[in-house]
Amino acid sequence: MKFVIIGGGVAGTTAAEEIRRQDASAEITIIEQEPHRLYSKILLAKYVTDEIDRDRLFLKSEKWYTDKNIELMSEARVLRIDSKNKFVETSEKREIPYDKLIVATGQQPKMLEVDMRGIAYFRTLDDAEILKSSIAHLRTKPKEQRRIIVVGGAFISMEYIHIAQALDIPISIILRSGGFWSRVISQESQEKLFNKARELGIDIHINETFDILGESEFEGVKLSSGVEIGGSILAVGVGVQTDG
Repeated sequence: MKFVIIGGGVAGTTAAEEIRRQDASAEITIIEQEPHRLYSKILLAKYVTDEIDRDRLFLKSEKWYTDKNIELMSEARVLRIDSKNKFVETSEKREIPYDKLIVATGQQPKMLEVDMRGIAYFRTLDDAEILKSSIAHLRTKPKEQRRIIVVGGAFISMEYIHIAQALDIPISIILRSGGFWSRVISQESQEKLFNKARELGIDIHINETFDILGESEFEGVKLSSGVEIGGSILAVGVGVQTDG
């Protein structure tokens, strides 16, 4: 039996592990667009703050894939799935046949239309590396520009808050709604989070949209209320794509 798994994250790797446990002879191929083997995304914030070493992020060793006889195709994308003839075509120009196909790709984060130095995302290890570099660059700036501006009020924003607090970097948060996790939790819970953030000295702006300041490098934002906030990093945490 030939299994092809699209996605080498927790879901895809766990599926491969369970298949191997049940069938020692199965052919298993994992196709992963990232250049890394399975790592913990939960620990990325602690890596950015240097609370843990990079090696501690990885949940599986290269030897694990070899010992389990699981082929891991890193930095590869699926270009086409031929469900009639049962094969996938990859960016490496390979056509890989399968008996069973498992899609475990997760979701893609929403991206801003503008792209410039200082705009940070936080979904992958590569994003974490870029954020570490951006923070190092931020520390070279004048004191009034050493600020992280966060857009969004859900889980990823909490990660940014942890990073900023741990590294003693001023932080501002811009929310389009009236509070954190506004579509999920009660108004009372939102208010408790809001008050706790204010106790921590976090600058919060609710019910705001913004324009980005800067040309090739991020310099700050201008809010819909007219307030301008200077900063060196725009940390984006506005959710995931829900269509196409």
